[in-house]
Amino acid sequence: MPSEILTFSGDEPLDSKRLDGIFLARGMLCTEKPSGKAKVGPFKTANGLGLGDNRTKVIAKLGEPTRVDDALTRENKDQRYRNTEYASAFGQTRLHYEKGRRSPLFNQFGIDNDGQVASIWISSSP
Repeated sequence: MPSEILTFSGDEPLDSKRLDGIFLARGMLCTEKPSGKAKVGPFKTANGLGLGDNRTKVIAKLGEPTRVDDALTRENKDQRYRNTEYASAFGQTRLHYEKGRRSPLFNQFGIDNDGQVASIWISSSP
């Protein structure tokens, strides 16, 4: 069952808030039993990419990433990452696509050991 986290920015009134980021992952993000009221997906990016797609498809659609990270190496250096969206549980390899060095916009695809997209993080803030 996929899970999602939506982040918003803006102040009151509530109708002026805007969606800042979407984080999707295979599996549960919380430890409590889901209520069954909200369903996620199926979600596809504007380029037609979704959870379960393979790394080859991501690169074919978006080109070479601007940065590739190893989440397991990051966790071994700092265990605090294990409880965040940067955790290796959401993809050991992270493919980052950024508009530019100073751009606040990025797309990140977490790739698992089988080469499949385990998470997608799209954000308009760094």
